[in-house]
Amino acid sequence: MHPYLEKILLERYPNIFKDHGGDIKQTCMGWGLSCGRGWFKIINDLCIKFSKFGDEVIASQVKEKFGGLRFYINGVPKEHSDEIYKAIEVAEIASVETCEYCGKPGRQAGKGWIKTTCIQCDEKAKFIAGVLESGCRYEIVDGHIELTNLDGIKIYQASFEDFMEDFAYRLEFIPMNILERIEK
Repeated sequence: MHPYLEKILLERYPNIFKDHGGDIKQTCMGWGLSCGRGWFKIINDLCIKFSKFGDEVIASQVKEKFGGLRFYINGVPKEHSDEIYKAIEVAEIASVETCEYCGKPGRQAGKGWIKTTCIQCDEKAKFIAGVLESGCRYEIVDGHIELTNLDGIKIYQASFEDFMEDFAYRLEFIPMNILERIEK
């Protein structure tokens, strides 16, 4: 999740995400919200439904798995469990029809690593992967990355954060020396 959007959810729903940033030996929320920004609305709508239960619903893990949202929670009182788990099911179904990266209508695709993307995000990722495979030059400039083709024409520019978020599921195509420089 984009850090700005994650911060919004944490501020709106501090009780639900009270374990966020905790020790990963104690909670999977130590990894934060491990999904793309396109599912922000789905997660926000789910949290709105949970808000009426006060402190009863606590997220233990929020992530993408097999192209869909997974929202795991800790101990829910029996009298509310049907309603809470139904809300989670509805959100998870909505996620497999929503692009994880931009929030537009999407579809599941992939072999081995399944993602839910819209046509535009999928094409963008394929384009960048193809550019990286065919060879390109890159330059790290003032907190962002610029890719140029072999003729020196700039074909892509993004912040490191957006670059990694947009293409995290295609890291096998990104040369390791780019990743090493980004992580510094």
